[in-house]
Amino acid sequence: MLYLALRTDTGRMTVTLAFPLGDATCGPTRGSCMDERERETRFNLEMGSRIRALRGGAGLVQAQLAQMAGVSRASISNIEAGSQAPPPYRLARIAHALNVSVGELIPATTEISPPPLTSEFADALASVMAQADRLSEDGEAGGQG
Repeated sequence: MLYLALRTDTGRMTVTLAFPLGDATCGPTRGSCMDERERETRFNLEMGSRIRALRGGAGLVQAQLAQMAGVSRASISNIEAGSQAPPPYRLARIAHALNVSVGELIPATTEISPPPLTSEFADALASVMAQADRLSEDGEAGGQG
């Protein structure tokens, strides 16, 4: 379980907040967390979309690409739909059949943008941070330490 921990230092008082986020990978932008299964799914969908676009651009139907790459038409269909990740050798054969490099089929991890956190979470976080700021100000004004 991953926790998002926020810490506010205000001279005399420290407030630490933790929110369970589940098994997630968080990015540098506000509200960008995604678990590995979702990252893999998005990766496969993007790769399939690229293969579909290149196949269409070459004027090929799935059966033609499958024959040229030495795979089944069902595999091409599943790969394009993102429900099947081709092993590297098969991906290389597909790239060769499309006359492109393997790198043109594979999306960069930066292209797989994580979904934003829910607005409810963002609102709750803003509320807790505002409350923490108020507590910090009250503690400084009252001389608490």
